Amino acid sequence: MWLDTCKDNKVFKTIIGTSTIKVTSLFIVFLVGVIISRTFGTSGKGLVTMLVLIPTMTSIYLSLSLEEGFLYYIGKNKINRSTFDELIIRISILFFPIFSAVFTFIYFFVEIDPHPFIYGYNYIPQFLFMCAILFRSIFQSSLRAMLKFYLFNLFEIIKVILLMVGIIMLVFLDKTPIEIIWVYLVAEASTLFFQYIYIRKNLPLGSKATSLLKIIKYSYKVHFFKILNLSEGKFDLLIVGYFLSLSDVGIYSIVLSFSLIFQTVIQSSISTVLLPNLVKLENNEENLRVNLTIRYYRISLCLALLFFIIMYLVGSFLIVNIYGDEFKSAYFPLIILLIGSLIKFPSPCINAFFKSIGIPEELYKTSVISLTFNIFLCLILIPIYGIVGAAISSSVSYFIYGGIMLYKFKNKNNLKIIDIFRGLQNC
Repeated sequence: MWLDTCKDNKVFKTIIGTSTIKVTSLFIVFLVGVIISRTFGTSGKGLVTMLVLIPTMTSIYLSLSLEEGFLYYIGKNKINRSTFDELIIRISILFFPIFSAVFTFIYFFVEIDPHPFIYGYNYIPQFLFMCAILFRSIFQSSLRAMLKFYLFNLFEIIKVILLMVGIIMLVFLDKTPIEIIWVYLVAEASTLFFQYIYIRKNLPLGSKATSLLKIIKYSYKVHFFKILNLSEGKFDLLIVGYFLSLSDVGIYSIVLSFSLIFQTVIQSSISTVLLPNLVKLENNEENLRVNLTIRYYRISLCLALLFFIIMYLVGSFLIVNIYGDEFKSAYFPLIILLIGSLIKFPSPCINAFFKSIGIPEELYKTSVISLTFNIFLCLILIPIYGIVGAAISSSVSYFIYGGIMLYKFKNKNNLKIIDIFRGLQNC
């Protein structure tokens, strides 16, 4: 019991530290969004969103979520130093040609109207940005698996500081929104070498080797969930861009940005720390694994309720005074989106539980259901109700996902719903 309490306290302290860094990082990213919105307006904000979104989604879709495999097997002490080098080389040889072929097709054959990209100028930084995303995710997950959260947080804050400085420089030099992709590239890639050196140095020399195929066999199960979850989170934005205008994309991106505040500060902070600690637990510590999951699910739900109340009371004031009057129509869709998000916001705690016991496929099985609802509703509601229809579609699908995962967790551990929510008033 004493050991369980110590473990819980250590996890909680790490989450507080990570949350502090997340708040700082989010504030900087928030300022970046404000600067872009104020400088370039709704159309410029929409253009920057698409410039960053396309390579980001391409990288995530094609990466097979390799970072999840690294987190799991490094956490289980099954990747040694020489194996790590070999894995990085094989990933480069395998994925660079795939990235190049797919992104080239998207870039040259998918028309982005009414703002076509300047091919010769933007292809290279977007492609390199896409590759940097892949390796940074692997290295950051490796640091998490080693429980080196102070370095994980340090590299995160360096990234956003570089992003902020770069954006300010471009605005001062009177550059166009298109050139901002270079700043995102530098911020993403700047610390890759230092992360690689540290991880390699601190991996064991003689632990059991793990092949790339074995990593893929684990990670692809998580990957299905990630691409489905990403599609669910971004599909509404893409459909808004297809049926509506870039101004609508810019306004709706503000809705998603406020939703991202909670996900980054609370949801991501908890899951970032919780998952590697659950992975480290032995099979005979199953009760501790379940109790940790329930504890942080309750905390996440309480904070989600608090965030919703705050946004309901002051969300309109914040949007108008931070972004300007032209973004005021983002308030109503934001409230709709947050209603459905209440039950999904705590679900990463349950996701971490299923990943840690080696059955991450439960995540994507649930996402198939919620994404189906999201696509169906988006295609029907967005052409009719605009960004309000987008918010309704995502809100419904978020609620469905969170509810199903809660039900699966309850059944897996022979619990009653009341067992999970008991003591919620004291969180």
